[in-house]
Amino acid sequence: MNAIAPMLINISVRITSIRSANRKGCIAFGHRMDVVRGINDRSRPVVIKVADAIAKLSDIAVGAIFEIYGEVTTILRTHGAFAINEMTVDAQDIRLVRPSGSQVIQWLGDNVRGVGGVKATRLWDTLGERLYEVLDHADHEAIMLIIPTEDVREGMFKRWAEDGDAKTLRFVQDKQIPLGLARKAIRFHKKNTISALTSDPYRLLSFAGVWGLVDGIARDSFGVSIDDDRRIAAALEEALYRASEKGHTCSSLRDLQATVGQLIKPHSAPSAALAKALLAGSSAGQFVCKELDHLGVMLFAPGSWLMERRCARFIRDLIVTPSSQPQLFAVDVSEVITQFEAGERVHLGLPAFGLNQAQKLAVATSFAKRFSIITGGAGVGKTTVLKALYESPRIL
Repeated sequence: MNAIAPMLINISVRITSIRSANRKGCIAFGHRMDVVRGINDRSRPVVIKVADAIAKLSDIAVGAIFEIYGEVTTILRTHGAFAINEMTVDAQDIRLVRPSGSQVIQWLGDNVRGVGGVKATRLWDTLGERLYEVLDHADHEAIMLIIPTEDVREGMFKRWAEDGDAKTLRFVQDKQIPLGLARKAIRFHKKNTISALTSDPYRLLSFAGVWGLVDGIARDSFGVSIDDDRRIAAALEEALYRASEKGHTCSSLRDLQATVGQLIKPHSAPSAALAKALLAGSSAGQFVCKELDHLGVMLFAPGSWLMERRCARFIRDLIVTPSSQPQLFAVDVSEVITQFEAGERVHLGLPAFGLNQAQKLAVATSFAKRFSIITGGAGVGKTTVLKALYESPRIL
């Protein structure tokens, strides 16, 4: 590996991958571009180091073309009999020449037979924003050199007319919504994507589950203020799901206040703002509010509420209406236990094996009651009890 002395250079580069990123900046990888001719020279790889002070990480998007000025070091890398000069540029200035077009490139690659990622990228490199117009008007002549097969062009224009939505793709790209996240939102909201996300960009949380990412998009791309009711309601919802991950099916407003405060810094999350957001979020279906006799007003995530209510109704029906689930067979509990113990001795190769008194009681209770709970610490024999119950139909 031989290094050539550093020098200043001004080049155009298409970003093809992000090698690493942190709060201090990122290291990206790409190839030299001839922007005028639309040529992507893959034989001339470039590594770009971009400090956070030069550009925001969210601005460095895969597929975008940048004009970069900085100090370059060229390293000759050898791989067996092959050698290639790899440039590393410490960016001192970086300017976006052409957006990534990643949404429309990905759409074409995913949805049009005969148009993969390479051809889709060439279409964008050659036409840029004009590609939307070409697709809208089925302009064969404009893309004939890139896609010479008429059937492929016809298929592409037909699919675009059916499912393509230039306005939505432009919108999510303009709002700097990552491609994977944008595709999930579009798949769900379809033609309503723009109105849904404009109304509340925090709807993206349903598809991303990463507060920092969605909050950044809402603040930077949609201009949401730190005290916006939608932001506080979304933070309440996020705090509620974090509580759910710890095993809590519901939480009080007081339980969630500290987490909300961390999420919406530097806003202080006063109680009045939380109460207002609670009302808005309840109306929007972000969470369910119920007043419980012994706990007061509690918040449930919709999923937790539905599952808990369904389980409660099932248990109630078992207890209140036992005739709805008649006994399938007569059970001699002592015989079940005796035969199970004998079978386990053979299976385990032990001279002696038997359930303890608590396990026998658990088996008997499970047969006697329409609803029972088997509980206990690790290693007390809960699994063995369940095995005895599972084996009982074959024993009988």
